[in-house]
Amino acid sequence: MSKFNVGDRVKLVKVDAQDKLNGLKVDMVGKVVEQFGEQSSVDFDNWNKGWGINGQRWNLLNSQIKKLKEKVNE
Repeated sequence: MSKFNVGDRVKLVKVDAQDKLNGLKVDMVGKVVEQFGEQSSVDFDNWNKGWGINGQRWNLLNSQIKKLKEKVNE
């Protein structure tokens, strides 16, 4: 069973050297758009140095991201 599901909102908690070179920073927030084993593809909010239709996507190890709890409006 994977740690994340497509659609989960996540926060970046750890960056490596390649991530830094591409402008990723701890605390960036995005949405999981693909999940495969120990990695997830995340579309980050307000960032466009990656790949994908809007350049917002980046592949990360699941250990680099943390699921955010979404508030549910009642």
